[in-house]
Amino acid sequence: MCSSCLWTIKNEEIYLKFLKVIESYLSKPPNSITSDFELAFLNAVKLVFPSKNWVGYDIIQKKSNQRNAKSETIHKNPRFDIDLWNIYDRINDCLPRTNNFVEAWHKAFSNMLSYHPSVYALVDKFREEQKKNESELLRLETGVKYKRKPAYIILDERIREIQNTYSLENFEKYYENLSLILDY
Repeated sequence: MCSSCLWTIKNEEIYLKFLKVIESYLSKPPNSITSDFELAFLNAVKLVFPSKNWVGYDIIQKKSNQRNAKSETIHKNPRFDIDLWNIYDRINDCLPRTNNFVEAWHKAFSNMLSYHPSVYALVDKFREEQKKNESELLRLETGVKYKRKPAYIILDERIREIQNTYSLENFEKYYENLSLILDY
């Protein structure tokens, strides 16, 4: 399922309402959600589609009451969750490693519009885009396959092959091999 919206107000409450509507149409939670790095949206995603991963770091904070110094361990979550930046599972599931396809769609759609379109012109462009997407969906359902560039197919296969050798005992070799193929 693919969904996009234009918002004049971007806050967690609006995103929660939007995601709950999306959730109501789904028979199971999504395997993947691609978005930009907007924290309000990411927080809403965590609330509607909770993850089991818990990542962060602990800091020791010392509290001093002149003579009695106490230390307390506080867990700090990273700014962006591991699910957002870790692509290990995405590679195994043959999903895109980046959100470049979303950015490409956005640029193409923006180029279709005038600088500040009227509401009616914008609605007309949305209708055109909807027809185009329905046509593309029909083509995919009837067996049309889109080919990716061979260089990216090869790169993905090489990454997947290296990823299959990953273990804690050889993680240095694993990262070295990844860095070598990404420098090709």
